[in-house]
Amino acid sequence: MASTLKTRRLQLASWWRKRCGYETFPTDTQAAKLPVLWVYLVQASAIFFGIIALTGILLSLHYEPSARPIYQHGKPVALVIARETVIVGTDTLCTLGEILRLPINGTMVEFPPEHLAKLQVMSNSAGLPLAVSPATASVEHTLMQEIPFGAVIRGIHILSVHCFVGCLLLSALMLFWKRGYRAPFELVWMLTLGIITVSCVSAFSGHILAWNLRAYMSAQIVFSALEYLPFGETAASLLRGGTAIRPELLPRIHALHVLVLPLGILVLLRSMLHIARRLGVEIRLDALLFLRGALVMVVLGIATAILPIFGTYTGRLPVDISGVVLADMRVRPEWYFLAGYQLLRSVPMDFAAMLLALWGMFWLSLPFVGNTRRKRIIMWLTGLVCIVVALVLGIFGAVW
Repeated sequence: MASTLKTRRLQLASWWRKRCGYETFPTDTQAAKLPVLWVYLVQASAIFFGIIALTGILLSLHYEPSARPIYQHGKPVALVIARETVIVGTDTLCTLGEILRLPINGTMVEFPPEHLAKLQVMSNSAGLPLAVSPATASVEHTLMQEIPFGAVIRGIHILSVHCFVGCLLLSALMLFWKRGYRAPFELVWMLTLGIITVSCVSAFSGHILAWNLRAYMSAQIVFSALEYLPFGETAASLLRGGTAIRPELLPRIHALHVLVLPLGILVLLRSMLHIARRLGVEIRLDALLFLRGALVMVVLGIATAILPIFGTYTGRLPVDISGVVLADMRVRPEWYFLAGYQLLRSVPMDFAAMLLALWGMFWLSLPFVGNTRRKRIIMWLTGLVCIVVALVLGIFGAVW
């Protein structure tokens, strides 16, 4: 028995060293090859991750992770958008499109009554002004309006996340299509899946930081689904600070987003690059790559001025947990969450959570299941069907 355990341990250690590139893979074994396009996608992912980190640092300098209402002279404050320029005498009270922070007095904001019709007050479904939190105000007012180029920096950050996740998904798709998950690249495959998972969690946590109605309703859906997973109810309670979403959630999400998750992505990405290089894949991260990154930032900055990336007016409404919520509002997540979103809408939430868990287990087990050619082909075709189903769900989630 002891001899068998020792043999198993030695076999596992040898397998690990070969997959990490510290031992030569047997030449008589048919080894997988990583496609050249995968290398370019990984380089692009590194560029976008660097841009995300840089712009994220700049944004965090002006962000306040507090979900409690702002009070001014003992009165809660609301956000107001000027529909047109308001001039009283020689004073310009606001200009077209300007976002104001005004105290709430009863059922309306404090502003010259004759000019109230020229303002669009961020209100709930009952028409009452929504008290704004420092988190929402720092995003919608401070970053988007007061800080020079704040809107551009935030736009570059958002677009970089889209591009980063897109490159990661394409790299995983390329590995699957070319069967790059086979020996000796099993660890590269698993690390790629890990980076995608952590990146999606990071994107979701960043989505919550705006603390607007869209973020609040997205959090409701995700935490409800999380409770059906093993240990999910405990994790959801720890993050929320209870059984319902509370203001204490935001500082925890902020800590995850700016520290824990980026470090996780960095470690996983660095490990994947190291293992791929040890296995003979040439991936260059040199000065030319940083120049490309600077060019990409310029392009993303221009795209920020063209594309509607900051969400709709209704989705950007501040969260008032104690107030009336627009229950009939349909929240559409980012494109990389559309398949899961449509699945949660189509089937009971507990069944959807189970399907998502099985989905993840299938992709993790793909390199290790199938000791015959026939079984490997069946697994590959099953994966192809899963991808097609995900695309169909994503399309339905976008248009339905």
